[in-house]
Amino acid sequence: MIDSRIRSRRSGAILAAALFIIATMPGLATAANSRSLFIGAPDAVTNDGKLFPTTVSKPGQGAPDNATKFVVQIKSTDNQNLAHTVLTIDANFQGTDGLTFNTIYDPNQVGDDDATFCGHVGTLITCDYGSLTPAIGSRTVAVVVNVTDGYVAPANQPLFWAKVTTNNENGSNQQVFIAASGPTDGVITPPPPFNVSAFNPNLLTSFAAPGQVKHLFTSSPTVGGTLGTTVDFTGHSAGDEVAIKDGASDPATYPCPAKLTCISEYSEVSIGDGSFSATSYLTWTLVALVPKSYTLSQGFVAHFNTLTNNDWTLFFKNASSYCGTGFPATIAPAQQCIVSKPTLSKPVNGFSTLTVIVAMNHQGGMKA
Repeated sequence: MIDSRIRSRRSGAILAAALFIIATMPGLATAANSRSLFIGAPDAVTNDGKLFPTTVSKPGQGAPDNATKFVVQIKSTDNQNLAHTVLTIDANFQGTDGLTFNTIYDPNQVGDDDATFCGHVGTLITCDYGSLTPAIGSRTVAVVVNVTDGYVAPANQPLFWAKVTTNNENGSNQQVFIAASGPTDGVITPPPPFNVSAFNPNLLTSFAAPGQVKHLFTSSPTVGGTLGTTVDFTGHSAGDEVAIKDGASDPATYPCPAKLTCISEYSEVSIGDGSFSATSYLTWTLVALVPKSYTLSQGFVAHFNTLTNNDWTLFFKNASSYCGTGFPATIAPAQQCIVSKPTLSKPVNGFSTLTVIVAMNHQGGMKA
């Protein structure tokens, strides 16, 4: 009765009462549960009842969706087979506009996301794993959820929710185990509160799902700053958390190379693992407002790897700085190159817009 009320969401009062009763013990949902089954973020035993979405911010109006990822693991420490094991994940537990299902995948690449087990309708994902045996004691899936510009996160409520049910071999004595992404009641210790960050023209956080082409950008330099940054992922195989920051720096943040003159602002991109293989890279477009006296012959882009500090400088006037006809193959030996000749717009109110596109295989900060 309690479980069916949660799934049907017939009224807010019923939902609140059901959550209070069923979630008083995370993972081991009721006192009647006799099986050792845990659900939560990996490792589920340690994170029983808790889901941890990655950081995400609302995109600007007209921008593509940003995304968050959370991982759900079910883990048995029982010495008996757990029959009829069904995992249900609600990727929009509050039913608010602005959260949409993106993809599901297995971060361990052992097939726990296979279509023979899992399917989804809207933002509701169901994985029927049959028996969970001692030999196959866990299943793990990652869920990526898009966040749109108009999304408003409900205060102090779980956005993402998951349950796993098991029965006896004859189908009787169903037991239910619960995990959530935020506070569910005042009794248990909830996971840290999770909310989507507000839009900021100079800050962006998102998740790039494995194998997907991702286009992320902060606002143009005429909106909220003097820089605009666009980062295109070609399909990084592992999936990554991404953060872009445009801002003014003190000399210690990203120092200008010796004997060169830089604009004071910088653009910074950080990625989950910090680097890319030879076949996977990002294309970084920097748009900056520069004085009308600026000329391309004096231009350059300096890239600072967070591990090695001043990593390289590409001069616009040097042919060796350009990717050439072999792009993107030239990324492999050089690790970076200018994709095409930078452009400079006609001046407006004493400033021109400089646009330069650089391909690289690792994160860091960039100045012009």
